[in-house]
Amino acid sequence: MQPASTSGRGRAADRGAVSARVRIVLASLSGATMLIAVLAVVGLFGAPATGITSTAGAMLAVPPDTHAGDAAAAPTRAESHRAARDTTADAGEQAPVRPGAGADAHSRGSDTVARARDVAAKPPAARPTDKPDGPAKPQYGRHADLLPLPADSGTGKRIVFSLGHQQVWLVGESGKVKRTYRVSGSKFDQVKVKTYTVNGRYRHATSYLGDATMQYMVTFTRGKTALIGFHAIPIFIKSHKPEQTPAELGKRLSAGCVRQYPADAAALWKFATMGTPVVVVR
Repeated sequence: MQPASTSGRGRAADRGAVSARVRIVLASLSGATMLIAVLAVVGLFGAPATGITSTAGAMLAVPPDTHAGDAAAAPTRAESHRAARDTTADAGEQAPVRPGAGADAHSRGSDTVARARDVAAKPPAARPTDKPDGPAKPQYGRHADLLPLPADSGTGKRIVFSLGHQQVWLVGESGKVKRTYRVSGSKFDQVKVKTYTVNGRYRHATSYLGDATMQYMVTFTRGKTALIGFHAIPIFIKSHKPEQTPAELGKRLSAGCVRQYPADAAALWKFATMGTPVVVVR
């Protein structure tokens, strides 16, 4: 059994030998290899790593004012990129759109255009006031419902009178109609379908009863009691009122003669010289 002092000197000798070996190893190393060796030695002897001042060691050390918790909380580069991408997506985000909303709007627009096209294509509905087609009512008045010159009315200059339509045509030498209009003939059919000639002209005339005056009288035949011819609508002597209105021309209203609108009576007076044919047709 050796004394205690001897054991302490032995341990000191062992440490010295180890230190010598370490110095030899460190002398053969450089740079990063030396750093690793230093760290190994420090770890071997239990010395703290805080005081290391080497350049290579400073690169691995944590700054004195930074806590471990802060370092752990710092975001990584990948996390920063993801955060930036999420922020961009949030900024470009719009109000939520109901699925199919665009299709519905397009469908509504198409339906509106189709309805407008259908309305344009459909003919307008008949108004409630429209009357169904039926027999045309007689039209009266000097120029109402005029007919062309009858084909069987003769040739040359002539006066043509239609009993059925109550219309007069003044035809020139060339066969061209110079004037045509509606008249009011007799209610009693004294005039027959035949050709007459003008046999009298009277600028002023009086009715058979003597109660009315007749202007522009042109006669072509004679009835049982008086001459028959064309003249203006009679005017009552006492009242100075006409026996009928111009709107009633076309109706049979006289007792034998052919009543005319005053301007038409004046035109026939000027046209009808003595002997001018008067062709009466049905």
